[in-house]
Amino acid sequence: MLRILEVEKLIGQFPGGGRLVPEMRNPIFREVVLPPFRIIYQYVPKSGRASVLAVIHSKQQLRATVVRSRRSA
Repeated sequence: MLRILEVEKLIGQFPGGGRLVPEMRNPIFREVVLPPFRIIYQYVPKSGRASVLAVIHSKQQLRATVVRSRRSA
C-alpha cells in the first residue's frame, strides 16, 4: 500500500511520465505499472492535473467501462 501512495506522489510531480494505457486510444489516460498492480490515471495537460482512476492487478486487462464509471463518480 505504501508503494502505491509513493507512486501517487510521483504522478503528482510528473503527471506526463506514465505510459499510455494500451487498451485505450485516448492519450489523457496513462498508467504506472508497479507489479503486481497497474495504477491508471487521467492526465489533462492543459490543467496540469492528474487523477488516479483505478488500481488493478497487472494481469487484468482494463475495460474502458471501468475507467468511465470511476471518472463519473
